[in-house]
This record gives sequence, C-alpha cells and structure tokens, in this order.
Amino acid sequence: MNICSFSKSIAVTAALVSAAAALTLSSPTLAAWESIGGCPSSSRAELKARDNRPLRLMAGSTSEFAVYGHLLDTVRNISLSGISGGSASFVRGVSGFENGGSGVVGRTGPDFCALGSVGVKVTVPPTATNGQRGTLLVGGERIPVEVVVDSFSARWDDRNDSASLSPGSQEQIEADERASTETRQQNCRTFAETRFQQCVAQRPALLAERAQACAALNASRAGGGNSVVVGGHGSPCATLRSCEELRASAISSCATVKPRAVVARAPRCLRDLGGSSLFLADGSLEIKLPSRERATDAQLQTCLARGFDVAIDITRANFDFGGGQCATGVRHLLDVGSQSGGVSTRVAGVSEACFSDAVLTLPQNIRQTPLANGGRGTVTVRHNARRSSGSSPDFYSMGNAKTTLNYVIVPPPLNLGTPVLATPPKLRAF
Repeated sequence: MNICSFSKSIAVTAALVSAAAALTLSSPTLAAWESIGGCPSSSRAELKARDNRPLRLMAGSTSEFAVYGHLLDTVRNISLSGISGGSASFVRGVSGFENGGSGVVGRTGPDFCALGSVGVKVTVPPTATNGQRGTLLVGGERIPVEVVVDSFSARWDDRNDSASLSPGSQEQIEADERASTETRQQNCRTFAETRFQQCVAQRPALLAERAQACAALNASRAGGGNSVVVGGHGSPCATLRSCEELRASAISSCATVKPRAVVARAPRCLRDLGGSSLFLADGSLEIKLPSRERATDAQLQTCLARGFDVAIDITRANFDFGGGQCATGVRHLLDVGSQSGGVSTRVAGVSEACFSDAVLTLPQNIRQTPLANGGRGTVTVRHNARRSSGSSPDFYSMGNAKTTLNYVIVPPPLNLGTPVLATPPKLRAF
C-alpha cells in the first residue's frame, strides 16, 4: 500500500469514527415522546402526544410515571420549569426490548410496545395555583404541564329557612325526645324482666341436660377417648350464670339508651324567640331580630352562637397524576376569606371527608353592631386542605367560595307604646 492510499484509508476511518461518535452523542436528541403512563395503545396511557393538551398534575403532589417514546430510555436529563418550587428527576430507563416483552411468553397486546421509556419523578409544591402552567423537559422533548386544584363553592343550607322547620319549639322537641328515651328505657327493662321469667322456667331442664352431657364428657376422658366441644357453647361442665345475673346485666345496658342529639341551630331558636330567618328572592338570608320584650340580650346571644348552616360542595379536579385532596390524612379547614357590612362573622368547619359542612355565626352582641338598625352584609368562605408531611404541615389553598353569602339584618319593629293624642287648639272667637 502506498503512502497516498494509506493516508486515504486513515481519513476514511477517521470520518467513519467521527460520524459514529456524532450519531451516538446525538441519539437522545432524536428521542420523541408518544405517551405517558403506558404504551400509546394501552388503557394505562394517561396522556398521548396527539391529545394536544397539557399533562395535569395535582398541586402538592409527588408523582412517578413513565414517558414512552423512541429512544427515551437513553435520556437522563429531566427537569421542570415554569413552576416555582417544583422539580423533576430521572428514575430509570427501560428499553423497548423490555417494554415489548421480547422473549417472555404471553406478554403481548396493547399493554406492551417496542418503545423505550424513561421513569420520571415530579414534585409540584402545595403553593402552586390552579391553572398554573409549566414545562416538563425530557431530553429535547418539551411536555406542557398544568397544575390542577380541587375547587369548592359555599351556599346557605336550606335548613336556614325557619318557616320550613318542623312544628314545635326547640324546648318541646327536646322534651319529646327525653320522653321517648324514657319509653325506650322502660321497654328495655320490661324485655329484660320477660327474659328473666323465661330463664327461671327453662333453667331446670337446661341444668339436667348439661349435667348429662358433662357426665358423658368425663366418662369419655376417663376412657382415654378424644372429645371435642363444638358449636361454640363451651364445656357443658362449665358453671352457668344465674338468671338473676343475666337480668342485672340486661337492665344495666338499658341505661345506655340516651336521648338523640337534636340539632338546634339559630333559625329554630330565632323563631322560638319571635324572630325569623327567611330566604329573599335574590338568595340572601334575611335575619329578623326578635324584640327585647321577647328575648333578652343573653337569650339572643345564646341563639346566634348556634350558627347558620353553610353547605360546602367540593368539585374534584380532573388530574392525570398526583391524587386528590381527599387522600387519607387530609383535613379541610374553613375560615372567612372576606366580609363586609361592619360586623365580624366566623365560620367553623373541619372535615376529613370529600364533603364537609360549615356553620357561620354572626356576632353574639348583634344589637351593639352597626347592623343592629338594619343593613346588608356579605361573607366569602376560604377553603384550605392540610396534609401532614414530615415535621411540618402542607397547606393546599383552594381559594374563596365561588358564591358570596349575602345576609340582611332586619331590626324588630319599634314599640311605640300607647300613642298620646295632642290636645287640639281652641278655636279663637272673632
């Protein structure tokens, strides 16, 4: 080989090596994602590239999922941008050979495909707001991400209409419940006495039957036989409790029958005191205060402290990964977001369920507030979810209620007493 040919061979070899190296280094840039969560044709795929929408992730969540696509198993650079406090990292790469189930009998169908995948771990902070947008970077691929958060709305409960309440005052309802409880307790004691009489009548025959069974059991044991007590009744040789003991135990259980808790919210006691709470045509709650002749300040304060029911409706967010705010250990916290009208209202309501109710209370000294002479007020309820994570709790703000709670305070009619007629002036003679 002459020098010229040798030099040309070296140049060709170098070019091939350079091209191969360039292809190897640039291969991740050729990666393209097709689906997330499963193969594109699999029912486990939560999002496909052709869906033309962002990947929905729940605020306050940490999720692990696989992104499927050509050569994605070679990608290692994973990140999340656009969402403050969020992060994304590489978990593992899986080849198309493994995802396709090659060499494994029975692994066919839409759940398996000859596409590589990369596992990613994405964290979205609890402070992220609903609708916030970001980008999940998987190598050279840019996957749009949208933060979703559960939302809620608040409205006055229908039970606030005092005109629709059952007849009878709260005092009468509680008295009826106490009387009903006494009747149930008496029926319980009567039944215990009846069972006692049956026990006394049946006891001799039962004792004779057990004595015979006990003798047979002892004879079997003395003869070396195997005896088994079946039926869950224990040995026939065991001592029976007396009828008197059984009666005493049954009668003591009758004392556990307690009056049922009767909900006594403000609408009922307002009606009992001569006031009312009614719905106006625009949905506002009209609260008519009772007169001082019918209700003292102390009585009105006790009544208003019972509060008005607020119904909370939670709308579940439509998410791909991250789980909802109704997960185990999540508590829903309610408070007043904003208000107007010159009075200070409070809302109480804590629930570990997906649906919770609240109770809103007006100032107990309502007669000393600017609305004592009548006026309007508004309240919005703020909803947060809290989940303990490590040593500090995570808060998920769910915003203010979509609907403002409106109320109208109506003072009692003025008591003018007996009118005094003025003496008509005397006519002047001309």
